[in-house]
Amino acid sequence: MLIKIPRSRPGEADFPRALYVRLTRLDYLSDSEYRRVSIEFDGIDAEKVDGTKDVEEGLFAESSHQPFALIRIITTERRFEEVLGAPPAVGTWFRLRIEPQGSGLMTWQAQMGPDGYYAQSRMSTTGGGPLLDPLEPPRGPSPRSLGAAVAKEWLPTSIAELSNRFSGATDWSAIEQILQAVPQPKKIAVRDVGQASFASFVDVAQQSYLHFDTGLPVSWNAHTAPKSMDITFANEQVVVLSHWDWDHLHAAFSIKQLLDAKWIVPSQKLGPGAARLALAIARKGNLFVWPAGKTFTGTHISLAECMGSPKNSNNTGLVLRATLQSGRDALLSGDADYSNIPVSLKTSADYLLVTHHGAAMMVGSTPIDPASNLGFAAVSYGAGNSYRHPHLLTELSHARAGWYPWRATARLYTIPRSNRYFT
Repeated sequence: MLIKIPRSRPGEADFPRALYVRLTRLDYLSDSEYRRVSIEFDGIDAEKVDGTKDVEEGLFAESSHQPFALIRIITTERRFEEVLGAPPAVGTWFRLRIEPQGSGLMTWQAQMGPDGYYAQSRMSTTGGGPLLDPLEPPRGPSPRSLGAAVAKEWLPTSIAELSNRFSGATDWSAIEQILQAVPQPKKIAVRDVGQASFASFVDVAQQSYLHFDTGLPVSWNAHTAPKSMDITFANEQVVVLSHWDWDHLHAAFSIKQLLDAKWIVPSQKLGPGAARLALAIARKGNLFVWPAGKTFTGTHISLAECMGSPKNSNNTGLVLRATLQSGRDALLSGDADYSNIPVSLKTSADYLLVTHHGAAMMVGSTPIDPASNLGFAAVSYGAGNSYRHPHLLTELSHARAGWYPWRATARLYTIPRSNRYFT
């Protein structure tokens, strides 16, 4: 099945100008002392939330997409705090005021459409402030302002409840039953999806049936994606989601078969757009939230939750280890730093899907060792991406561990871009 991948396009005139947003990722763009940072938010139109009595039915219906937007701000941490009255910290909520022009923070706003986040406008964040989550106990004094007029407002309870709804646990026996039924893969396809991550178990008939992440780039990295993807789906689909970042789940909008899959997902608090997707899957009876502390160990699949800080979705996601029909082992780590992978899963392997698109690793962190010279490490990223992945020191660290050269899905020197296959 040939699937055409959407491209970014100019934004529409009715973009929201005030949003409730959850800070979902923070990427440093250099190693300098005064470095700029890419700060991303998952948000929803504040005015529509405030004017809707039943937010879940009125705004979170599967047919409703206009109120949702992703925001990307490029600035320094100090300047961010000056304008918005609190430092950027993953997991915190803000109310943003955004204008087409102004002397605020450099901003890109991507509005959700039927095929995902591709309608994009260049904007300016001119004000706003931190929001207090009504479902979380207070933690110390209220955020101070360094110049912005910060309204110490509460996040609407309806949005807080939806954010927290998918941080519980599902019946463990149901997850075990799903994973025990997954056939042993003939190969694993690390798909070329540009600046994103999408890997699939493939059988002898070339059909894909389990996907570890289903990523496509959102608008500010859409130029890195291929024009199309060729996937043959088996009758039954399973998705194991490493974590709720958009570059690991965005394909669910373009590839409708994925919405009918059984989704095994980490227990994490979500932004509005991710909560909308989770709710759509849950309404089909297909959402299975991983219970804390559990590890699944089957004949050819092991799956566990990473051990990082609860505020960091990368390091509290799921990591998967698989044995192929060849007898070789592969480790798929999502965006988790290697130091946060459970010990039982990070023993040496023949194949490695490099964590976090080759981004800078935590100080002192090292990759697992290769089990043999029969495999390789694959790294999924898009050339010219906005995060400047991969990081040279990360590549050198993998080389020192024995993973040299790694194989990129992007074009690398004279090697063309392509899927990479673990066999």
